[in-house]
Amino acid sequence: MGIKTGEEAALYCDFNLETFDEMVHIMMNEDLEVRKFPLLDVTVNEDETTFHCLNEISIRSSIIKSFVLDVYIDEKHFEKIRGDGLIVSTPTGSTGYNKSSNGAVVDPKIPCLQVTELASLNNNRYRTLGSSFILGGERNLQLEVIQDGNDYPIIGLDNEAFSIRNIKTLDISLSDKVIKTVKLKNNSFWDRVKRTFLEERH
Repeated sequence: MGIKTGEEAALYCDFNLETFDEMVHIMMNEDLEVRKFPLLDVTVNEDETTFHCLNEISIRSSIIKSFVLDVYIDEKHFEKIRGDGLIVSTPTGSTGYNKSSNGAVVDPKIPCLQVTELASLNNNRYRTLGSSFILGGERNLQLEVIQDGNDYPIIGLDNEAFSIRNIKTLDISLSDKVIKTVKLKNNSFWDRVKRTFLEERH
C-alpha cells in the first residue's frame, strides 16, 4: 500500500496516515484494485550485477565534463551522444526526473521504457535525436561508455547513486517482475497526475 503523511503530493499513495480510521474503513468496505508497476532490469558490464529499478536509471558525468555514450537498440547502433548523460525511465518514473528533463508523461498501462538525454551536444561530430523516445517493452537498450578520460560516471538507480568504477556497458530492458500495490477504484493515474501537477494548492 502507498501511504503518505501530511498534505504532501504523493503520486502513488492512495492512503493517508493522518486519516487512519478512514483508511481502515476503506480497506474493509470499499472496492479496491491491484495496480501493477513494471520494473527495469539493469545489468552492468554484461555478466556482472543486475539491478531492478521502479522509476529510472540515470547515468551522469561525475565531473564537470561531458562524456560519450553509444546507444544500441536490439544490438543495432542508434546514435552517439556527448553530453551530461541519459535517463531511462519506466512509465512509473516518467513523472519524476524524466519529466523534469522534458521527457513525456507515459500512461502506466503502456509497457515501455523512455530514453531522455541530459544536456546533449548537437554539432557536426555528434548528432542525436534531440528528444525523448519511447521503446516497446520487448526492446533491449544497451549503453556503451566510450573511454576518453571521463570513465567513471555516476549511475543512479531510483534514488540510490552508485560510483562503480570502469563502467563499460549497461544493458537495460523491461523486467518480467512487477510491483503490486493496492489502489482505490476511483483514483486513476490521470486523476493523480491532475492533482499533482495541474491543480492549485491553497
